[in-house]
Amino acid sequence: MNHLRLLHWLLPAAVICLGLASGVPAVAATITPTSASLSLTEGTAGTNLALGAFTDSNTSLLVSDFSATVNWGDGTETMASVASTGAPGEFSLSGSHTYVEEGSYMAGISIVSDSGASANVSDNVTVADAPLIDGTGVDFSVAAGVVFNGEVGSFQDSNPSGTVADFSSTINWGDGTPTSSGTVTASSGVFLVSGSHAYGLPGSYSVTVQAEDAGGSTTSLVGAAEVTTPEPGVWVLVCAGLALIGLRARVTSQAG
Repeated sequence: MNHLRLLHWLLPAAVICLGLASGVPAVAATITPTSASLSLTEGTAGTNLALGAFTDSNTSLLVSDFSATVNWGDGTETMASVASTGAPGEFSLSGSHTYVEEGSYMAGISIVSDSGASANVSDNVTVADAPLIDGTGVDFSVAAGVVFNGEVGSFQDSNPSGTVADFSSTINWGDGTPTSSGTVTASSGVFLVSGSHAYGLPGSYSVTVQAEDAGGSTTSLVGAAEVTTPEPGVWVLVCAGLALIGLRARVTSQAG
């Protein structure tokens, strides 16, 4: 009986010692994560972004005992990096990603340890619209009453993923007439703005183009229109003041 009682007393202690010797904690470890907030710009690579941190109740675990994945909220998923903060059981998370479009995203991070513990954390990500750059107006010359149809400016998008569908434009022709919509096209990474207009009177006019990204970024392109007197014998649109009317007249010389 004495031997049986001794064995009954020693068995739990032996199990605990065996567990500790094999590296398995007697009590299941838990992971406690901390989230982060990110502010990025579309088209700009986010490198080594601080995604948050976590602590593990088993302070004997190493960086190599953990793995983490990030679902960036835009349909892509990558591995996250785990690093030690220097304090036992405390670790940081980081990752790299480039968002193609502006907007608000929720990045979900899943953390798993070799001991079987796991946790999830969500980060709020705000992605700003990339600025429009290198806006340039185009100078052109046209005769009064003759319809100009051509390019009035150009710009670039600092987001390399920008497309023609992202942009709209308006043109102020500088002669007091209402603004008109421009047409945006692309050529070798540069976006071109074109429009059509007929000036009623000869003179010099400042032409201002406003280009706008769907995400909110804008840029102004300023050019100049030199409007000349039509040559004799040319058919032009007739104007009353600055308002063009749907009639045509042949320009004649004073001698004619």
